Amino acid sequence: MGIGSASLVSAVFALWWDLGNVHSFHNADDLVPVMASLWHWTPFYWGEDRFGMTLALLASPFKDPLTNLLIQNWLAAFFGFLGLALLPVCVSGMAAIPAGLLGAAIFIMFAPGPALYAWFGTGQCYGAAMGFGAAGLALLNAPEKPGKIRMVFCAILIFLSIWTNSAMPLVLLPLTAWNAWKSAEEGKPASRHLSVAIFVFASFTLVWLGMRSSGYMRPYSIISPMRWAASWITLTGTMWDGLLRGGMATALAAALMAGLLAFKVSPSAVKSLKDGLALLFTGAVYCAVIALIGWVADRAGDPRYTLPVLALFVSSAALSASALAWFRKTSSIGLVFLLVVLATVRQAGPPSPGGIRPALDRSMGAATPDIIRLGATHVAGDYSRVWPAVFHANMVLYKSGTARTIWALAYRGAPTRYLWKKGDPRTWKIAVLHGDNGLTPFSPEMRGARLFARTPAITVFQPAVR
Repeated sequence: MGIGSASLVSAVFALWWDLGNVHSFHNADDLVPVMASLWHWTPFYWGEDRFGMTLALLASPFKDPLTNLLIQNWLAAFFGFLGLALLPVCVSGMAAIPAGLLGAAIFIMFAPGPALYAWFGTGQCYGAAMGFGAAGLALLNAPEKPGKIRMVFCAILIFLSIWTNSAMPLVLLPLTAWNAWKSAEEGKPASRHLSVAIFVFASFTLVWLGMRSSGYMRPYSIISPMRWAASWITLTGTMWDGLLRGGMATALAAALMAGLLAFKVSPSAVKSLKDGLALLFTGAVYCAVIALIGWVADRAGDPRYTLPVLALFVSSAALSASALAWFRKTSSIGLVFLLVVLATVRQAGPPSPGGIRPALDRSMGAATPDIIRLGATHVAGDYSRVWPAVFHANMVLYKSGTARTIWALAYRGAPTRYLWKKGDPRTWKIAVLHGDNGLTPFSPEMRGARLFARTPAITVFQPAVR
């Protein structure tokens, strides 16, 4: 098996995932990249500076909101799966692809639902960034000497990885150092690994400059040394409680035990175990460093910051398990594929193209008929409720052929203000979902507004025109 085979498996999984039940669980974070792709693309997530909008850029030719969502969702699932499949290849070469597929099966089968939707979804950067980065390193880790075209392609992938998630150097550099050490130990030149390190530093510099000019630069200073231990403990505990407890911990322990048994029986298992330790060490480095960043330390109760660590730990365990002599038999490939299929069925259900629209209607379309019927031009209020309502209403309008846009007056909506401010305020009708109290901070247009209509789902106001 090679990278082409891994990409094909990733593409099939992504299609299955995209046609499964994931569309019942979208939230505002998932939908902002879709609206950014449709309305006003920016290099980084609206209101942020460390999450690059690579997938939104790739999907920007698709102007149908539903199609755009499906394309971005497929891309996120494709690169998320590809990252899991190729992480072992980054340290062990092409022969480790079956181990990567085993790791992907373990991740899909046992990771908690929120972690899965974050890794394979559009609302977080971690899965896509790992896919770009792992593909870049895997291509350079091929047995033959890489030519200029491959080096350029790898440089592009590394840049996309760091642009998508600016913390990816914490993964790419330790793995590159490990490969350089292995090359030196085998008497091989380490020039390609030096090139990778240069690509990483150059890409991070470009991304950092872009972050600083985004207008949303977050405070990424290192916390006081007095807080280091507490932050490490908190983030580790968060990872255990949110990602590792239960079935995941059992699966990882079983995989590691299989590797240790192989080591006990066969000295040839040493290579797989060492490479597995490299992935484990990389995950520890990532966790230890991000825990020291003030932005993360102040939010250490959120397990999403450790999602790349989980991916590295799973890949480490799978690579260790691949040390079993049985794993090198042809029959093992069929079993690994079966595990991937079973894991996908368990988490995504059977593919159901006809179920996508009804799932979106149920999860976010309750207010759409009233929003459209009353001629609302904006939906104002709480971030978590506004973006699903706005996405769904615009999706319905597009499908009906109506040349009309409904805008969001909510957190992260500032980049679109210049678009709808061109309109005549006398024609605005601002819908507020019932039970929503998040108006004041984000909607100065609501001040002095008069009641226009009220339904069981929404209240519509017209702004005061001075």
